[in-house]
Amino acid sequence: APYNILVEDGQVHDIDEEDEDRWCEYIMYRGLYRTSYARISRGSITDTELQIGQFALPKHGTRVTNETHTARYLRSHKEALPEYHWFPMEYYGNEIQGGVNGHFYHVFGTPLYYNFPENAAV
Repeated sequence: APYNILVEDGQVHDIDEEDEDRWCEYIMYRGLYRTSYARISRGSITDTELQIGQFALPKHGTRVTNETHTARYLRSHKEALPEYHWFPMEYYGNEIQGGVNGHFYHVFGTPLYYNFPENAAV
């Protein structure tokens, strides 16, 4: 399958392999630290959404220190990250209320945030 070719042969990481509710829409990355991931939906159009990821570059002259699954899936509260990695609060809501112009955080109901692995140089 194309997904396996990208992940295994291409040696890229899925932004969140635990998100099984995607249909042929994936954000892949390599050589970066993932800090957050969100899905924003348009309530009145059931098959329309936006997937957004935020990343941090390793410090110039360094590489990602630990790319193990455990290191990449260190979930975090947003408050543990610098504020510039937070997604906007305005998009909390659902198809009935909240969000901005019918757009709201979808699937998880909130963005997902990830800690940097130990000894990460950013």
